[in-house]
Amino acid sequence: MADSMNPRRRVRNNQNRSDFMSYLYDLYKRDKAPIPKRNTYTGLAETYAKHVGMQEIERQVDLWHDEKTREQIKASNIARPVCLEYDEA
Repeated sequence: MADSMNPRRRVRNNQNRSDFMSYLYDLYKRDKAPIPKRNTYTGLAETYAKHVGMQEIERQVDLWHDEKTREQIKASNIARPVCLEYDEA
């Protein structure tokens, strides 16, 4: 959360996060999940990010032939560079 948020915005952001996590809890049926995940919020955001991420990858592949879409994807990757898992030689 940015320190520049005013108190009202900070409260709304916290409530949004709480509501969203409750949504993910229900979406992934954590009340019925096997132990040790049952009744926990652990890993929900990461699991959802992977799900949404794969959908976005599939969308990008499907539209890669479209020059405008391809340039938007490239611009997005320039604005938010990927993190390399190794040191460049």
